[in-house]
Amino acid sequence: MVYDDITLPVTDMELTALRFIADNEMYRFNKASFRTVVAGLAHDDDITCEKVDVRPLSLVNDLELGNV
Repeated sequence: MVYDDITLPVTDMELTALRFIADNEMYRFNKASFRTVVAGLAHDDDITCEKVDVRPLSLVNDLELGNV
């Protein structure tokens, strides 16, 4: 299954689900989903979707999100 609509996690359960989706490449790789996955896995309120837009690959490397 591939998910088209990914939202930022609010609960720990949603964060676990987001990790599973990222680890198993179960989302469509487009700008909207990529920015949401990176911001959601960042565990940092300062990392917003807009900041991911500005530094997409740098944030992935800085946050060590190899599963994205």
